[in-house]
Amino acid sequence: MVLRELRKVCRPGSQMCWVIGDSAPYGVYCPTEKWIGELALAEGFVSYSFEKLRDRNTKWKNRKHRIPLKEGLLWIRG
Repeated sequence: MVLRELRKVCRPGSQMCWVIGDSAPYGVYCPTEKWIGELALAEGFVSYSFEKLRDRNTKWKNRKHRIPLKEGLLWIRG
């Protein structure tokens, strides 16, 4: 619903930036940047890209997943 409302107010050629991090609750990896980016495309945005800022969850050895998590900027273009 947020992306639908943003599509209504963003002019063609505009871009927005979301600071996001992926997740792995209960050991199940969630590619957040891909999911939000694909939802944006479905709502009529033109493209998206992800710029990694840092790795996440690297100092804990008790995690249930093997995929390195990250935080970064999700750029969505209208």
